[in-house]
Order: sequence, then structure tokens, then C-alpha cells
Amino acid sequence: MNFSKNIKFILDSNKKIFKIENFLDLDLYNNIQKNFPVISEDKFKLEADYGGKAVLLSDFPGIQNNKYLKKLHEIILSDDFFSFFTKFFFFKTSFLQNNFLRKLKYLRPIKRVYQQKVPGFINSNIFLDYQYSFIKNNGQIVPHVDALRKYQSLMLYFPDPNVDDHGYGTTFWESEVKNWDNRHIQNDEQRENFKQKNKIIYQTPFKANCLYGFLRNDFSWHSVEPKNINKNYVRKSININFYYTS
Repeated sequence: MNFSKNIKFILDSNKKIFKIENFLDLDLYNNIQKNFPVISEDKFKLEADYGGKAVLLSDFPGIQNNKYLKKLHEIILSDDFFSFFTKFFFFKTSFLQNNFLRKLKYLRPIKRVYQQKVPGFINSNIFLDYQYSFIKNNGQIVPHVDALRKYQSLMLYFPDPNVDDHGYGTTFWESEVKNWDNRHIQNDEQRENFKQKNKIIYQTPFKANCLYGFLRNDFSWHSVEPKNINKNYVRKSININFYYTS
């Protein structure tokens, strides 16, 4: 797959937000949507503190028995996929950091590792994984910037063709509040205060087969704002994450 020919930057200043239209072969995308995993109600109850969100990790039982999910698994975890997204954004990620020592750290050569706890000294060790994400109707993800060790986040949405959920994308905020330790604004009053004092700079449409991504720094505030679609609605997406292991 040639990702670079289709990549377009939505914001390219101190906020690096981009998209790739028609990310997957349309037949593959449609079949993934038809075969999207189902998650139990119990899982939502366990994750209730996170705004009604639940996830299935990339190694969940049964994935190898579905040829479409297996094909996606192979694409995301391929060396070509990893190599493109790390090399293309290497300098952009490094110079986006607000701390000089962190810039230098991120300029180390990148090495792919297959476990999250493999420390890197000479290299920047990066671990790649993904998850199936489910958010119940009116659920949300509160404002945050992502963990310090996050290198890059990618989101592939699966809108429901039977409802209008176009506005249930990811919201990005312009804020001068530095959040190096990835504090999540859980308190309702504090969250409302944050939204009053800061402005939305972009909201991704919840669009089929369009891969959206952004690079993390101390000001990369983003959220998923609650939407009332219908009582049975579940927002579905695949989140792909690159992590520094140290």
C-alpha cells in the first residue's frame, strides 16, 4: 500500500493533524464493517468510568478465524505500515516537542520492538498496536493530550450507515495549558470550564474509510464529545497507537 501519495495535512503548525482518504480497499473496508466484533454489555460496565467506552485489543480471541479482520491485522502490524508512519513523521514528531531534551531523545534512530517494556538507550524503541473501540450512545472521551510515551495516534472510523453519526468524530482543542503528564479532565465543572476558556480548532468528520491521525505533544488536547444518536447506538472505530517504550 502506498500511503504517502494520499496523505493530507489538516493542520501543520504546532498541531499535526492529517488524513488519508480511501485508506483501505473499499471491499475490505466494507467487509470489516460487516464483521466488526461485538462486545458484551459487561465490558461496558467495567469501563464505565471512561465515559461509556470499551475496547477489544488486537489479539482478542477469534480474530484469526475471520479473513477480513485477519487481513486488517496483517496490514496494520506489517513492517511496511510501521516503517512508513515512523519515517514519514520522524522529524515532525521530534521538533513538535516542547522540551529540548525530549527533542534530542526523539531524534535517536527508530527501532521497532514487539513488547512494550523493551527500553531503548541508543535507539528510540517503538511498539505498535491497535484496538477496536466502542463508545455507547452519548458516551465521551474527556479532554487529554495522550500519554508522554505516545508517538502517534491513528483513527479509522466505522459510521453506522443507518443513522446520522457524522458529527461523532474527534475534537481537537486550541489551549495554552501545558499537560505534560496527560491529566484527563474528569470533573464535570472543570471540563465545562476548559471548554469555555478554549476553542475547538478542528473536529474530524466521523467518515467511512478515512484514516485520521495526529502527533502528540504537551498541547495536543483532544476529546470525543457526547452525541445523542439513539439509545441502542454504539460508536465504532479502530485506534492504532505507536508508543515509545522508554
